[in-house]
Amino acid sequence: MYFVKAPPLEPPSQLQTSVRNSIRLAAYTWRSLSPERQADWERVSKLAHLQITGYNLFVFWTLKKDDAAIHTLERITGIDLIPLEFPLP
Repeated sequence: MYFVKAPPLEPPSQLQTSVRNSIRLAAYTWRSLSPERQADWERVSKLAHLQITGYNLFVFWTLKKDDAAIHTLERITGIDLIPLEFPLP
């Protein structure tokens, strides 16, 4: 079944634009990681039995900047995810 999508009544708010840009930057940063680093994030997600992908875990970390949660996952899995020189967006 097909429903016609109504156009938005107003342009996006400043907050919406900011959040969308943050997600775009996180996706760009993910793509700039080496395949080995991406695989590390995926492995941590699987080994920790998370219900999200490594990409989603990475986006969570870049948006929330919750280093403590990632360090806990590193300790549980034995895989280093956050290098000391990694710049956050």
